[in-house]
Amino acid sequence: MVLALAWATALPVCIRAADFTGAEWNFVGLQKTLTAAREITLEKYPNCDSATVEARGVRDYHADGTGLCQDETFTKILTEKGKRENRQLSFGFMLPYQTVEVTKLEVLKPDGTAVQVDIAANSKESIDDSQMAMNIYDPNVRVLSVSIPQLEIGDVVHSVVRQVIHRSIMPNEYDEATVFEGTRYIRHQSYEVRAPAQLPLPSIAVRDEVPGTISSVVQTNGDTVVYS
Repeated sequence: MVLALAWATALPVCIRAADFTGAEWNFVGLQKTLTAAREITLEKYPNCDSATVEARGVRDYHADGTGLCQDETFTKILTEKGKRENRQLSFGFMLPYQTVEVTKLEVLKPDGTAVQVDIAANSKESIDDSQMAMNIYDPNVRVLSVSIPQLEIGDVVHSVVRQVIHRSIMPNEYDEATVFEGTRYIRHQSYEVRAPAQLPLPSIAVRDEVPGTISSVVQTNGDTVVYS
């Protein structure tokens, strides 16, 4: 399994408001991604029921361990099984530490038509019952599920999910593990961590790296260090 790990010890600071208005929260270019999606076919990837055309994650954490997260994903449906598996999207979170919201969900047809999903009408929040397999029942461990009523083979599911970290689980610290592999073809995936310059990440590790598949860069932009 390929994992990117980031950890930082934080300094006390006031929590900033959840603001997703900066350029770092801009969405991925739609037309370029759809062009790439047309090249992904079942003939080329016969062992895949669906494929990740593009996935972009952005994390902007603050010096108190709180932060903002955004994940944008384009998933192409290749088989009936892939259609069934992607008819419902689920996102886990834990209160009072995090909240999660699906801000955009649409189905992009092969002809370029975009069918918007009524997120409010098709959403359900519930307790994560998978924890009961570990003999645990915490009502604060939640799952937000959103159903997609109309989905066909050849469609591309485009989702944007935002999470607000209201409180760090370990006081004044930030950490995360991100998976860079899966059971389906991944064309391209990017992951960006934006850290305050006075509190850069002291530790970054990639587990079980496949040589030649991951590149990285670190840039300082004013009072922010950007790890990509």
